[in-house]
Amino acid sequence: MNENGRNICIAITVYIAVKYILNLIIGGFFWGGLLIAVGIPLIMGLLLLSGIKYMNYAVSAMIAVVVIRHIGYNITHLPSTAIYLVEAAADVFCIILLTLNRNVRENFSKGIGGK
Repeated sequence: MNENGRNICIAITVYIAVKYILNLIIGGFFWGGLLIAVGIPLIMGLLLLSGIKYMNYAVSAMIAVVVIRHIGYNITHLPSTAIYLVEAAADVFCIILLTLNRNVRENFSKGIGGK
């Protein structure tokens, strides 16, 4: 397992958790949102920290779906959504790291069960 790749995955996990919690605060608190704000980052974090082959691509796809889902609205409603465009740029940076960074890819080299 690549230590640098694992550290990058930990940083991305923290970013995702903070992002979902801040979005919950900005968007208004509700219990279903709390479940989402905790559940999605937890699932993504577990996948990232598992080191199982191709999970970096699975998490990248999940992040990409969120970006694609919201990018149109965020662009058409500028400047009130500028912070969300910054968030989208950070998400794209995470996708690039998860899919193209050599250290991260080496971190995801084991199969299910550690083989």
